[in-house]
Amino acid sequence: PIFVVLDSTNYLLWSQAMFAFLKGRQLWRVYTGELMKPVQATDETKTKFLDRLNAWNDKNYRIITWF
Repeated sequence: PIFVVLDSTNYLLWSQAMFAFLKGRQLWRVYTGELMKPVQATDETKTKFLDRLNAWNDKNYRIITWF
């Protein structure tokens, strides 16, 4: 977990800790938008798409709760 609580004086320290935290959990690319919310492919079943969407949502909301 992040032990640095963000306040008006420690953004640099907090951002470095958050960067390392998200990178260590392989979530940095979700945070930066490099791994975007999935879109259903034309040849993809609804079930397969929903599985991918749920996986992305799980990662996205995990990040949100840490902020």
